[in-house]
Amino acid sequence: MRGNSVNTFYMKKPAAAFKPENIVLPVLENEGKTGLEINLIFTDNAYIKKVNLEYRLKNTATDVISFESPSGGDIVISVDMAKRQAREYGVTLKEELARLLIHGTLHVTGYDHIKKPDRIKMESKERKYRKMAMEKK
Repeated sequence: MRGNSVNTFYMKKPAAAFKPENIVLPVLENEGKTGLEINLIFTDNAYIKKVNLEYRLKNTATDVISFESPSGGDIVISVDMAKRQAREYGVTLKEELARLLIHGTLHVTGYDHIKKPDRIKMESKERKYRKMAMEKK
């Protein structure tokens, strides 16, 4: 059985000391996923706005966009938006980045939050994995 892998690319480096794979890999493992390759792209608002327009037809910056594929997926995170949201939510940048990584990872493993029952399930999993991530601090 092949393990999961995480490739991290920084178009914009977050000013937070953490290893993204330490957030993503436990989620994949707990979800029973193996053999997946996840690409993480940390960027700025301008780039994620372009991605959001191209793939979702929304001409605005967003915090995280995920793309699921049979072999894993891509997660694009705006560091600018994460910083703003961390201040807004009264959490550290590391905590907000962990939340976005967990959210994106759940999306690439097949979860969504369009319908209320799916949203409730996904939010429950997000809380579980955020708690796990913060316990490992």
